Amino acid sequence: MPWRYNYLTALPHLCSEEIPQGLTKPAWILQNQQLADELSIDLNAPQWLTLLAGNQQRHKSYAQVYSGHQFGSYTPKLGDGRGVFLGERQHQQGFWYEVFLKGSGTTAYSRHGDGRATLNACIKEFLASEAMYHLDIATTRSLGVIQGNNKIMRDTQHHAAITVRVNQSHIRFGHFQYARWGMHNNPQALQQLLNFTLREFFPELACDQQGYQAWFAKVVKRTATLVAKWQSIGFTHGAMNTDNMAILGDTIDYGTFAFLDTYNESLIADPSDYEGHYAFNMQPAIALWNLRKLADAVDTLIDGEAMQSSLNQFQQHLVTAFLDHMCPRMGLARHLGDRQLLDVIDTWRSLLQQAKLDYSYSMRLLSQYTGSNSQQLWPQLTQLAPMKSWLQQFHQLVKAFDSNWRQQRQNYNPAVILRNGYCQQAIEQAKVGNLKPLQDLYVAIQRPYDEPTHAPYLSQPPAISI
Repeated sequence: MPWRYNYLTALPHLCSEEIPQGLTKPAWILQNQQLADELSIDLNAPQWLTLLAGNQQRHKSYAQVYSGHQFGSYTPKLGDGRGVFLGERQHQQGFWYEVFLKGSGTTAYSRHGDGRATLNACIKEFLASEAMYHLDIATTRSLGVIQGNNKIMRDTQHHAAITVRVNQSHIRFGHFQYARWGMHNNPQALQQLLNFTLREFFPELACDQQGYQAWFAKVVKRTATLVAKWQSIGFTHGAMNTDNMAILGDTIDYGTFAFLDTYNESLIADPSDYEGHYAFNMQPAIALWNLRKLADAVDTLIDGEAMQSSLNQFQQHLVTAFLDHMCPRMGLARHLGDRQLLDVIDTWRSLLQQAKLDYSYSMRLLSQYTGSNSQQLWPQLTQLAPMKSWLQQFHQLVKAFDSNWRQQRQNYNPAVILRNGYCQQAIEQAKVGNLKPLQDLYVAIQRPYDEPTHAPYLSQPPAISI
């Protein structure tokens, strides 16, 4: 199957041709064989390991350039500083995936970095993206993780590795910021980027004012839907910079992330985020702020009032998508109305935080609640009158449902969440050559709604206490 290079061909001024710097003695740590088959890639063939480990020079490999607001401050020139695109491969369903080697060495955008990635970081990105995919949350995908014999220094010495990341597009909000303000010698760059985006990924839209407005409205809705699903499942991105917001509404870049354990609205995934700029409860507001920065970047091409109208719909898109996801999880009827449903959910989450209960485990237990078994499910809650009262009110809302409603809710509440502790345990074992815990974890996240049997520790939540 031939490779394609549409981005490089159409937008050469928004990238630079680069040669990957390979890994010595490369070896697979994780493989996504199903996805590889869908892209006609044989991960077990030596020539594919050589290519994906960055050890085969390709005259058309390239890195993309973009800008970005990082923790509120604008950086004019960022870009792919530690990875290159090999080109695009066609999926068996007809669309094309860009193939990106994250950790393949320096590029024109590396600044003072070494362009490498640690084995820890590569495994986390692989597991996080595949966990999100199997939770039906829009995300980049991973073909695999390759470890090299190269050593790199961070806080201590690490093995260098590469994550082979794929996605239909890696175009970010920051691409439009760079095309607007970073291409002073190419005033047509912004329109070229927007037209390319529409032709490739929004083919139903024309490259005219009406099409541009419809495109922006779609980006607003996709972004709101993505963040609503994050809030429902308890996912914190950690670095919601404009350069980490994908134009297709996919989750991209898992440098720092966390799934909620004990419910905490203020969870911060990035230890360097001292002010909680990207805390869990800040994600909807940050998404809207980022969309406004995208609007600023394209306001020479799209009518400002039309974009403001789309931005004004963000909150309703967010609420609708959030309830569409949460109501099946809790067994609540959608016809109850947005305000009542949000009150029920907000009270539940507030009580979880007050009682210091595990979020995902409590959601799973709630699907087993019958109205009279709260002491068996949450023995500590007999001391917490507000929770007992809420459970009784909740039962009145759901008891009229069909007899199979509990099982239906089990199908919406994952038994397996990629908890940081479990992830790190598997990584530590992998670093000393024991890949079984890592493989067990990978198997588990592919079937998140099944009670795990292959790795018993996965089914044990953190200790629950009041």
